[in-house]
Amino acid sequence: MNSGKLNKKVKILKPAESSGDYGGTDLTFTEVFKRWAEVRPVSGREPYLNDQKIAQTDYVVTMRYDSKTKTINEQYQISYDGKILEIESIINVRETDKEIRFFCLEYNGD
Repeated sequence: MNSGKLNKKVKILKPAESSGDYGGTDLTFTEVFKRWAEVRPVSGREPYLNDQKIAQTDYVVTMRYDSKTKTINEQYQISYDGKILEIESIINVRETDKEIRFFCLEYNGD
């Protein structure tokens, strides 16, 4: 891993359920830690959902593998430069416990 590429500060957001108004539950996200990462947009598309165009951008986020990053799962989110990236899948690169890669989606639907 080229540590010089880990030049973006990202926030790791953990999901938590809380009691919502009207007796339901709300899903909220809380920052649990920050890490330096490489953040790369890799593709974009504009599919339709219920006759509305929803812009999506795929990102690959790479970090050092450590005791905290190994606990991240697909329910977490990554916050970067005002964007919220939803984690779709995770790999431990070459299974060496040195580099962890997150494949993420950003939804830009308004």
